[in-house]
Amino acid sequence: MKHKPSRVLKIFLLCTIAAILNYIIAFIPMHLLAIPLFLDTIFTAVITFMFGFIPGLVTIIIYLLISYIRHHDINIFFICIIAEITLINRLKPAIDQPLRLFSFKKETDFAILISILARLMLLYITVFLTVSVLGGLIDFIYYDLLKNNWPYYTAPDIFKITLSETGLSKLAINILSRLPINIIDRFFVIFGGYFISRSLVKLTR
Repeated sequence: MKHKPSRVLKIFLLCTIAAILNYIIAFIPMHLLAIPLFLDTIFTAVITFMFGFIPGLVTIIIYLLISYIRHHDINIFFICIIAEITLINRLKPAIDQPLRLFSFKKETDFAILISILARLMLLYITVFLTVSVLGGLIDFIYYDLLKNNWPYYTAPDIFKITLSETGLSKLAINILSRLPINIIDRFFVIFGGYFISRSLVKLTR
């Protein structure tokens, strides 16, 4: 099914806005609030929930371009983001199901909400584990095996210091150090991204 040029343009504009918002929201918790969370994919998730994989990928590319222009560096963990939107696209619940939150006058409303939350929880757990393992593997290959220097100190480094005293392998440390961070920020990305997308879906009608 072909999309009208006006709708394609609208989607591209929303992808661009989402990428800019990702860049802003990545800066706020890490630099202004000193909260070690990676929330720079939340609006990529919104776009993927709304339109699917390709617009989500476009949002990633625009975000990487913005980041490169600003910092002259490519975030090698973009592979994790691609994996994330792939899982979202495959496992996402529908965003156009009629649902009156906090007003369950019919049993169907409650049943729909439970179904949505169950699918979101499955998606959240899958993304959380996948991103942690994949991120740890990329970290291990790029920085430990290839001996590249870290450009800056990140949240997982805090946990690496403690885990390094356990005798675990560097690969295991790289993966485990991401779990405490990703278990929190992926919750905001998946659940927040879904419910934001529900509120914005009318923009594309």
